[in-house]
Amino acid sequence: MIDICFSDSVAGMLKCIKREIKSDGVFPLWMFLNLGNIDCEDLIAEQVQIEVEYDKYFSKNTTNEELEEIFSEQLKQERKKFEKFKKYINDGHKIRLWISNTANNRCGLYWLCNFLKGYTNELSTVVCPGYEYDDISNKTEENRNWSKFSNPWSMAEFIKEAHIVCEKEKIAYSKRWEELIQENAQLRILVDDMIVGVNEDFFDNAILGFVSAEPESQNRIMGKMLGKWQSGDIFFLSKRIEYLIEKGKIKVCENRIAENGCYWGRTIALA
Repeated sequence: MIDICFSDSVAGMLKCIKREIKSDGVFPLWMFLNLGNIDCEDLIAEQVQIEVEYDKYFSKNTTNEELEEIFSEQLKQERKKFEKFKKYINDGHKIRLWISNTANNRCGLYWLCNFLKGYTNELSTVVCPGYEYDDISNKTEENRNWSKFSNPWSMAEFIKEAHIVCEKEKIAYSKRWEELIQENAQLRILVDDMIVGVNEDFFDNAILGFVSAEPESQNRIMGKMLGKWQSGDIFFLSKRIEYLIEKGKIKVCENRIAENGCYWGRTIALA
């Protein structure tokens, strides 16, 4: 049994409980399938390029030459990881997919079913339950994302609720991925539990609704957005805020740049 997810942080938690869940290997695959171009011959390179592009928004100290080096190294690592993943598939291992209720995870499920066409490997999904119970505080918190689980060992409890994806489901999900490729929208989001393609500026008005006339740190504003949307992406939000600043709809009140070049501590307000 190999375990698949679409987040490095989730992969880290799964590696902590490999023995408990009897895993033969943990593979974090594409992380941004809800963003950008998917109608391409080299999806690995496209996905790595998105990640590197977002690195620019995290650290403005990174030069273009450094970004090219990062891209080359990350691409090499992703290709190596994917070849190892394919070997496990060819060897007939069962696949267990840990899926959060997010657009990129749903797109990942569709992509995986499309990739598995012609293979007979059993595929099961462990869906984030929508809550996390804390034994210490005796409280239940709403949570639709595995990466936000505070205790990886509590994830193992949901193995018993794994769902085996039948052949009809695989076909349906695979066809949906092919439809998404044809649409090739700038952004894919979850609406009423369905993936819908929209323009990149779809959330701009919502973002402006979180920014007030009073200066507030960009970190805090993005945190509130993610708390509201849960399935949002911090790098995507940062990119759109940068765009709205360039368009004059948001202003930077005080620049606060960390030693690593991250500027999210700056305060911003409506222009």
